[in-house]
Amino acid sequence: MLRSIRRTVSIALSTRLFIILGFLLISAGLLKLLESYRLRNLIAVLPTLFALQIFLNDFMELYLIEELKLRGNWFKIIIAPGTILHELSHFFAALFTGCTIVSVSLFKVNPKTGVMGYVEYLQPSDKWVVFRNFVIGFAPFLGCGMMVLGLYYLQAEGNVVSVSVVDVESAGGLFDSLVGVLSSFYGTLVSSGLSGVSFWLILYLQVCFGLGAASSTQDLKEFFYSLIRRPFSTIFIGVLSCGVILLAETSFDLMGYSVSEVIVYFLRAVVFVLLVSTSFLIVSLPLLFLGDKLLEVNVAGRAVVFFGSAAAYLSAYRLAGLSPQNTLVITAPVFLLLLVIFRYPNLFLKKR
Repeated sequence: MLRSIRRTVSIALSTRLFIILGFLLISAGLLKLLESYRLRNLIAVLPTLFALQIFLNDFMELYLIEELKLRGNWFKIIIAPGTILHELSHFFAALFTGCTIVSVSLFKVNPKTGVMGYVEYLQPSDKWVVFRNFVIGFAPFLGCGMMVLGLYYLQAEGNVVSVSVVDVESAGGLFDSLVGVLSSFYGTLVSSGLSGVSFWLILYLQVCFGLGAASSTQDLKEFFYSLIRRPFSTIFIGVLSCGVILLAETSFDLMGYSVSEVIVYFLRAVVFVLLVSTSFLIVSLPLLFLGDKLLEVNVAGRAVVFFGSAAAYLSAYRLAGLSPQNTLVITAPVFLLLLVIFRYPNLFLKKR
């Protein structure tokens, strides 16, 4: 039985790795194919961000399930918000594209298959089939990012990060965009107060949404298989995509708006949302690792780590009157130092 489970996991990981490599190859091909076109970088970066999210999502799931052995129903209940948002993304995407919803289960664990939710739908057999499969299958990538972005705007005061942060002209610019999203989002979160309920609630939801951010293998297969099964729909969408790319090269105006600028802004917004969801996946990994190491410490050690960090926080924030950001700068090293001392005591104590 155990051998069968491991074989299933191995096959699933191989499939996901193939999908990740496929997305990266698509990005490379688009960079070459669309050279000199205005939308080149905005379009080519999308598969790369999809691949990055799938990798981070799968790595996080693998760490939780294989390393921490978190595979029981209680764990699935804890991360239910991510599953629910994942299925809601499919649901609204299906409605938006004109599908008929047959059955929906936002969260119901199937012990035999491991499936925790599903959306069944029927769509018209027309030239838009491939487009619908793309929008519905890839919806969780955007849905989870939009939800975290909503949480950010609820916390933000004054200047907030926006689409203008997106820079896809180079790898360095894309990295700076990601750093800008991270610094703005977590700077705003810390400013709201480390002791506030909203701070810890958002961190919890962040991990849940991170686990639900990437589309499942079945979702992705459905889209790629439809490219082969529906050749006329594939050709139609290909021609339509070429039309949009060429339209972005024109100076055509519609109702006083530049069509080219509207197309560029829409794609920048999509990249922006993907950067947001990628950023909280990146931050979730070290948070999970630190939580794991804290659980490996005995109860007395955990108490010292917790109360020692709390004392540092109160001293900096309440007594010294430092800002939340400066308080975090002081508290974080104290927490890490105490955690390392109690988790790895042999680093500080000589063996006899």
